[in-house]
Amino acid sequence: MKHNVYVMQFDIFKKNVKSTYNTKNIYLIKPFTIHVSNPAHFYMVNLPLQGKKILSTIRELEIDVVFGSNLAVCTIGFEVAKIFGIKKIFDLSDFFPASANAYNPEANKTSANFLFYLAKIITDYNIKKCDLCTTCSIALQEYAMDISLNKYVKQLPNGVDTKIFIPKSPNPNLIHNLELSDNVLVFVGSIESWLDFDIVLDSINILKKEKIDLQLLIIGRSIYSEKKNSLFQKIEKKGLQQQIKFLGYQPYEKLPDFINLGIGGLIPFRTDSLLTKMAFPNKLIEYLSCGKPVFAPPLDELRRVGGKNLFGYTSPESLALQIKKAISTDYDTEEIRRSVLGYDWGLIANKLEGYMHKLIE
Repeated sequence: MKHNVYVMQFDIFKKNVKSTYNTKNIYLIKPFTIHVSNPAHFYMVNLPLQGKKILSTIRELEIDVVFGSNLAVCTIGFEVAKIFGIKKIFDLSDFFPASANAYNPEANKTSANFLFYLAKIITDYNIKKCDLCTTCSIALQEYAMDISLNKYVKQLPNGVDTKIFIPKSPNPNLIHNLELSDNVLVFVGSIESWLDFDIVLDSINILKKEKIDLQLLIIGRSIYSEKKNSLFQKIEKKGLQQQIKFLGYQPYEKLPDFINLGIGGLIPFRTDSLLTKMAFPNKLIEYLSCGKPVFAPPLDELRRVGGKNLFGYTSPESLALQIKKAISTDYDTEEIRRSVLGYDWGLIANKLEGYMHKLIE
């Protein structure tokens, strides 16, 4: 790391699992936080505290660039940066109007529409006010360029640590301890409202009836406990308790061990959401970097990166067929891995550094 990086820690979870990953030259800035269970309310309640911390941080430290990937907090950061003559980068890592609604799944239609358009106003404002807008996907890049045609917009994709995410033989101790079958499908990520597990559960049920042994390993947590409970209820109703295993949150550097247990990685995106249509999820390239094919709906951004290694499905029946294909096929894991070597975090960080130097100069 060539630079000092100061990161605002939102601390949305009361108990944060500490990463053992190297964080040299990276410093967490921790504002006083009022813990609220609802994520949307959390940001609203803590906004003044976060804004105050941003102001003191910029005033006290030698900051050259303010990099924001948020909504109202980012807007405050940009306004403070403007006062001090500091360059501003807005990272459009999601279609924020849709993700803001996803953080408040219990809202009624009127509240959801209000939140969507409020988030869109703030998103568009940040795009217009920043000196550089980076986007993880081409769809988001096109959106940002439509908002401000004269703005400096660059597509900067999500990445993967290719030194850690590598193909390797399944760990026999993990297989034994987790009591896994020969065929395992792996999902890494939070259980959120923009995911469609119904198709996945129905496809597993089809395979179960065909006497094909398959288990789904879910690695991650849910921001919304009721959402996770809803999934549990569906699993219980379909009698798939033996086919689904939940591991909860796992440290980043341990994810490859779990991914390499599987016949492939799962991205069960809904297809009726702007959020998923514009998304470029990290898990896509993490799976591929481990030499695993990816099971996902054939959305444009996923197909563009996954290519022939994306096993697209549109129904429980088509997913079941794709899973059977994966079980019976011997893949060239190194060939799959090579398809995403250009997405190494180091290469992407170098690109971002070049953009920042150009802004400052």
